[in-house]
Amino acid sequence: MRRRTALRLALPVAFPLAVAACAHPAGPGPGADGMTWILNEADRPALVYGVPESDHLAVALECRRGSGQVDILVFGAAERPPRRLALASGPARTDLAVQSQADELFEQVHQAETPATSDVLRRFRRTGAIAIGLDRPEPFPAAPQRLRARFLALCGG
Repeated sequence: MRRRTALRLALPVAFPLAVAACAHPAGPGPGADGMTWILNEADRPALVYGVPESDHLAVALECRRGSGQVDILVFGAAERPPRRLALASGPARTDLAVQSQADELFEQVHQAETPATSDVLRRFRRTGAIAIGLDRPEPFPAAPQRLRARFLALCGG
């Protein structure tokens, strides 16, 4: 897997600001925890689940425009070093090699890469269902259709 140094170097300051500045609303509004899906159409498009206009983020899917590859990022400290990043949508599931890096803002950022046309992301595009986690998938609320379709189109998927 190739290193994604651009996001890692910019992540502590630029990523939350970019999400806040370029966000498209997710739909009916944030859940009880204030988190919602946010689409950032900047140079490196990102579909993020977090609190708008903050650095409180749970996960992000991001890519280089038209690359056909999606980086999956999980933010926060892990109880133990993860063996893999699990990604699922309905019955489609994949376990991806994960890289973890210390981060000043998020404690740790865990990253894996998958093709934008993988079975999991194709099903995610159709249904909005997604589960992402370290070693085992954790379900997230469904992402709105217009956000997930636009994000995957920007990535080349």
